[in-house]
Amino acid sequence: MRNYFLREDPQAAKAERDARFRAFFAESLADYLGQPSFDAGREFAFRRGPHGKPYFADEALAGVYFSISDTTGCRAVCFSDREVGVDCENVPARARMGEEGIEKIARRWFSEEEQAFVAGDAHGGAPAVPDSEGMSAAERFFWVWTRKEAYVKWTGDGIFSGMRAFSTLGDERIVSGLFEEEIRWAICSEKQTA
Repeated sequence: MRNYFLREDPQAAKAERDARFRAFFAESLADYLGQPSFDAGREFAFRRGPHGKPYFADEALAGVYFSISDTTGCRAVCFSDREVGVDCENVPARARMGEEGIEKIARRWFSEEEQAFVAGDAHGGAPAVPDSEGMSAAERFFWVWTRKEAYVKWTGDGIFSGMRAFSTLGDERIVSGLFEEEIRWAICSEKQTA
């Protein structure tokens, strides 16, 4: 499994950003496969799962799974040999909703355990949960939000699949981190067994 990030100029025209992403996607896929670059302008054929999750239609790429995410100033793609979901969020750009907005969204989409974590309450020592000391409410919120999104992209069920019904706290299938300080990301994939 490998993830790739593309920095973007949010002021660039959408057509320019999309063309640049298509080239980035092809270069990243070639890198993941360990092969030379694809021909310039190569178009990939896709099929969709029951909830719209895209898959490669090309038989030569059978067994290569991917997930894509975008946020202000950045796009991410993750390739894997198994189902995968990725999400990224530009925390400073998205945190402008303020604490009241964060709490409202958390109440709508997060489990009670996740809501408590965002509010700064103890998380019971669950594994894979960062020490929230020193994290702002926005940082805690986006740590959970990216994990939730990565999870529902992994399952292919989307965000309307009852996101309050499950907690991502302590879910070791999900890894997360920061890209260039402000981009919070998370990837969800089944753990490989030895």
